[in-house]
Amino acid sequence: MASLAWALLATSGRAACAGLIFGLMALALPAAAQSDLDVTLSRLINSGDIPQAQAVLDAAEPTQLQRRFFEARVLKARGELRAAVAALREIVASDPTYLNPRRELAHTLLTLRDYPGAARAFRALLRVDQTPQMRTGYRAFLAEIEAKRPLSLRLGLSVLPSTNVNRGASTDRFNGSGSVTIAPTSLAQSGVGLGTQVAATYRPLVTPDTRLSFSGALALRRYDNARFDATDLRVSARYEHVSNDTLWSLSPYIADNRRADGGSYVARGIGLGLAQSITPQTRGSAGLTVESRDYATETGLNGALVSAQLGVTHDLRPDMRLGAQLELSNSTPALDFQSYVSHGALVTVERRWPMGVATQLGLRVGTRDFRADFPLTSAPRADRFSTVIVGLRHRDLDVFGMIPAITCSHEVNRSTVTQFDYETTDCALSLGYSF
Repeated sequence: MASLAWALLATSGRAACAGLIFGLMALALPAAAQSDLDVTLSRLINSGDIPQAQAVLDAAEPTQLQRRFFEARVLKARGELRAAVAALREIVASDPTYLNPRRELAHTLLTLRDYPGAARAFRALLRVDQTPQMRTGYRAFLAEIEAKRPLSLRLGLSVLPSTNVNRGASTDRFNGSGSVTIAPTSLAQSGVGLGTQVAATYRPLVTPDTRLSFSGALALRRYDNARFDATDLRVSARYEHVSNDTLWSLSPYIADNRRADGGSYVARGIGLGLAQSITPQTRGSAGLTVESRDYATETGLNGALVSAQLGVTHDLRPDMRLGAQLELSNSTPALDFQSYVSHGALVTVERRWPMGVATQLGLRVGTRDFRADFPLTSAPRADRFSTVIVGLRHRDLDVFGMIPAITCSHEVNRSTVTQFDYETTDCALSLGYSF
């Protein structure tokens, strides 16, 4: 629906846009749910037959609001968008329950490229319009607005409880040794953190087939135990090119990850992505990232990290999506015993339920095999890991304008070196706001 809307918006005149919302309504809603008069008038206005539309309106003995709504749509069809917005605002103020003018107002603001105003109008419709098909359309328009507006800002707050913040070992004995013990700071420690995120994106170039954007993000995590505090700063650029059903992307970045426990490092890298529509319901993707890491104190970890992903998603139903991804990583730091190859797989199921509830269930499994003998042992370290992920959000629930979500995971890492043998359950209760 969103692709159709933007294609019409890009290639048609303003008169053709005047009835776009109602054209989508005619496709999305059963006849009993539509205002027959509004749909008929929109079709005539959209075709340019305003005298016939006027005759149909007069024959229907319209109310005063219906007549004013007709006049507003004629203004829009003639390209007098600001006058149309003013007229539509008056109608909405007179009767907030009359949804068709509210839909037309949202789309007119979008046509004017008043992205903040259009976004507010579509979000307001989501709060009052429970028609499933229309709600899908509103969200599609909101996604397009987010992708097209030149500057966007996102704020986030989160509560981060964890049973093992530091991914510490569950035993203080090193590989069962009675004489070698693991330092207390390397044992599992629980905690609750508070997170704050600020992200901004600037898009100087947006065309039907090309997008260029620059982004910056700052994330802070603070705990009662300050040793777990972290500050992450990331700056990136992204170039996208769309050709037929294929999207290519190139993303250089630099990230400064500061850790109170001494594990701070700077990462510089570049990512290459490919997304391809296979069928209307199936989409494939591939990604490759090459990164160089420089640690402030743990210089033996300096080196390169190369990772690749190959994935596919399939819409089993309009409200259910299945996903699968294969993952490969190769880390080559200065210390040979820290060098490894990792193989993994991720499967996900996403479901949108009635009344705005959305859930996600995921399972990741994999291996991490190191190349050289670990100190004080006679063999390389080897890990086997698995993670169960559960997510829940309510698209129509907001707290002071912020959308809440909760994600929890349970991770198990079984290692031949007991220092890295751990389990943890982590949750993130977050609120996010975009403007």
